[in-house]
Parts: sequence; structure tokens; C-alpha cells
Amino acid sequence: MKKLFRLMLLFWICLIACRTTPPADEVSNTAVPPTPITNPDIVEEPVEIVTPEPTPTTAVCTPLPDDMTILIRREEDLRGTIEVTGLQPDDRPILIITGEAPLGNYREETSKAHDVGPNGRFHHTINFKSWDSIEGYEFEGRLIHNRGVACFPIDLPLTDGPLQTNHTINNDIENPLAPPPVLTLADYPPNHTPYYIDHGDFWLVHTPAGQLIAFAPESPDYADHITGDECRFIWTEAVQRFVDPCSGDEWELNSRLNLKESPELWSNRDLDQYGISVQDGSIFVQFHQLVQALPVNEPLLAVDSQYGITVTAVTADFTPAVTTLNTLAQVDPIWNMDPNIFPPQQALTYPTFPNSLFDNQGLAIPSIGGEGGAAVFDPRSGGMKQMMHTHWEAVSQNAAVVTATLTVDLSNLHRDITLPLDWENHQSGDVWATEFPLEIGYAAAQVRQVEWVETTENGRARLRLTVTDDSPDDIRLYCLHLDTADPWQRTCANFDGELAYTIVTELGKPVALHLRAGLELRTPFQLAWKPPS
Repeated sequence: MKKLFRLMLLFWICLIACRTTPPADEVSNTAVPPTPITNPDIVEEPVEIVTPEPTPTTAVCTPLPDDMTILIRREEDLRGTIEVTGLQPDDRPILIITGEAPLGNYREETSKAHDVGPNGRFHHTINFKSWDSIEGYEFEGRLIHNRGVACFPIDLPLTDGPLQTNHTINNDIENPLAPPPVLTLADYPPNHTPYYIDHGDFWLVHTPAGQLIAFAPESPDYADHITGDECRFIWTEAVQRFVDPCSGDEWELNSRLNLKESPELWSNRDLDQYGISVQDGSIFVQFHQLVQALPVNEPLLAVDSQYGITVTAVTADFTPAVTTLNTLAQVDPIWNMDPNIFPPQQALTYPTFPNSLFDNQGLAIPSIGGEGGAAVFDPRSGGMKQMMHTHWEAVSQNAAVVTATLTVDLSNLHRDITLPLDWENHQSGDVWATEFPLEIGYAAAQVRQVEWVETTENGRARLRLTVTDDSPDDIRLYCLHLDTADPWQRTCANFDGELAYTIVTELGKPVALHLRAGLELRTPFQLAWKPPS
């Protein structure tokens, strides 16, 4: 019955968190189950259920912004172009097309490795002409962009016109068992006790530091003669750790394997995590995407590190047709990246074209593409980690060593900053120099000049802040947004060493600013290893 339940549970569960401060009686009634039981105080109500598709970011359907359009340009019944306009200049959209039928499923993913630029356009050709038959298939699309995820059906034969972007992916699918419970963040306050979610069959941890982590309920690996169902671990209050009843191995609250208290070391790695994202207070758990932890005591294939970012070659697969490299990017806490927020923050590795993979003879292997996994909390660094899968054409059988050259971008870095101003000694029309740092991990900018442009009719000050780049030479700060308003409502402005920002604020008070930035490391990461002989 459990296996049937799991098969039926391949969806994204929406844990609705519609309020952050519940009534007092609800707080007092929230149970903290120390053992794997369903929370009896949570009222079960129907929620939207969607089928999962692996994506590098959260794929929750959101309304299309008013200034965006998505339409089909028909060439033939089974061939056409999806055209998108109104993207933000720093957008790197990801288009996912899926098809479901009784005899099998179809999935196609296209991502743009660079910003779309000022024109805000993106297009992709779809072609089903080579298919033997499309009978029974229902095609759907998702466009992941800076401001959300547009979901739409793709009807065949194709017709010209805009796509229906208010579509809900597979909204006719119902959970054959009981609906998942409606949960709020108030039901799961930060504390030292994890919660077992019975309907989703996973552990949810809300750490005292505020991290949300979702774990699979079983040890990552087992001895050959043991099945996973026999060894579902439990949270043990006495030791404040997860314990595997079969091996006796123990894991900390943040998923780290406790080597001292784990005599068998069957798994030899930290717990596997599901991706989590939070949008408008709602928690989305990505069951389709399990992020595996690295072995704790095994040598790594290859590793390179700089500025608090470590890129590790986890596995490499060489076939006569393709070379695939799976890498793990780990980002230190100094960058203050939160994998749970939406829009998602990501550490993305990109091939450095044209020579992103070459052998010891200097032969460049052409790139095919790649995709990213979910960003999750990294228990080893206390920061964030993300898997990447990069593909190249086949490597020559004569190659003794291959070297991958990858770059890393950190996008959507967010800070809340308070800018103190000397109001008493200045008045409207004044311009004065200052040196106020805007720290962004190892990168930095600085407010160099303040101009009090005018005092508005309602008694507020209009200021112009001149900001300059103060980062090390190896870090390129390519976009910077600075404003008193929500940082996600506007495009992250292209930044090239210096930029002036106009803000309106209250007189006589420190200025509360939202900062949003994107940067890249100029020096690529290099990972070299030997192909199998």
C-alpha cells in the first residue's frame, strides 16, 4: 500500500501559509509531534495538485505580468514558434514543454545561458512533425522567468495567437487518497523538533535559524540485504538526532551525518533533501527532485574553490554519444543566499564557450547544453548548494585527461540596508560626499555621493545616490537595484562600475533600502580528471 501511495504522490504539494501571525488560540494548539504521526491540529482541506517536472527552479504557476505576452506563430499544423515579449533585460528564461499520454511521457527543456537584453524577447521553435503519432498526448508549457512561472496548454494542430497563460497544470488530477493538509508557517514555527508530514511522506525541519529543510524518510543507502522500508529513520528526542533503526547511524537536525555516533556508516553521507520554495507564504515541496548529498569520507573527482564558492565534480559519465558532468556548487553563508525564497536565488554554473571542455591534446569538445537542479540548504557550509548537469559531445578514446572550464553567476542576491544621513547639516539642493559600504558577500559597492534634489509637496526628500563598484577585480557586479520599494517589482539595473539611483524618503530619518544584485566570477573554475580507460 505504501509503494502505491508513493506512486500516486508524484505531485507538488502546496502547503498554504496564508498568514504569518495566527490568532493566539491557534498558536497554543499547535502540536509538535516528536514521533512520525500526523499533526492532529491541522485541518485538512483540498489544495491544488500539480504533476511534477524536473526544473532548475520552482515551477509554481503564477499570473502573467501585464507587460508580457506569450504567443504561437504557426508555420504548419505541427510546427511553430513560441514567442515571448516583455521579459526583463536580465531575465534568463527557461521553457519546459511536457507531453503526457498513456504510453509514455515527453519532456523538453530549453534555457538561455545569457541575459535576454534590452529587447526583452525570447523565442523557441516547437516541431512534432517527426513523430509517428501524437494521438493521446496532452502538451503543456511552462516559462520560468524573473517574476514567476507562466503555465499554458499547447493545442495541436497549432493556431496563431496568444497562449492561455492562466492555465493550471493538470488541474483535473485528484489525489486518490486523502487530500494533503493545509499548513501555515504558524503551524511549523522554528524550533528544534522536526515534523513528519504523513501525506507527503517526508520530514519537515524549520531550524531555529529559520531554514526550511525537507528530508526523505529513509537513509540514503543501505546494505545489500536490507530494504529501505525496513529502516525508516525516526527523530529521537533523547539525542536530538535522526536515527536509523537498522544501522544505528545518526544524523543531526540539519541533515549532517554524525560520524562519531554512526558505527556502521552504511550511507556514509548526509541526508538527501527535497527542494523547497516559498512563494507568498506558501511552501512548495518538490518531490520529483531529490538532491543527493556527497559522500563524507570518499575522495572527490575534482574540486575548485574561490570567494566562498566551491564547485565539485561529483560524477562524470562517458559514452560513445555524450559526455555528462554532474557538478555541485556550494555557496558560503557570507553570500546570504536563501534557497527557499521566490523568485529563486541560484548559484548557476555555465560552460565557458567555446572551449568549456578540452582534452590533454588541446582538442575542444563541443557543448550540448545543461540544466540545473533545485537549490537547497547546505549543511556542510551553512549556506546553499545546487547540482548542475552539463553535457558535451563524446570525448576521444585517446584522451588521458579532460578539463571542464565553468563560470559561476550569483543572481538575485538580496539585502536590506539602512543608510544613515546627516539631515541636520544639509538642506534641499545640497550635494555631499560620503563613504557608505554596501556589502554583498565578497563583492561590494559604495554610496559615494548624496544629492538632495528637492523636497516634494508632501514633505518628503527626493535624493540621488551615486554608487560605485568596490568589488575585487575578479568579481564583476553586472546588475544592482537600489530602492525603498519591493526589490522584485523592478528590473535589476545594468551596472558597469558606477550608477546613480533616485529615491524618495522621509525627512530626518535613516533610509531603509532594498538592495538586489547579480554578479559573476571573472576567473572560471577548472575541473580536471581522467576518463575511464
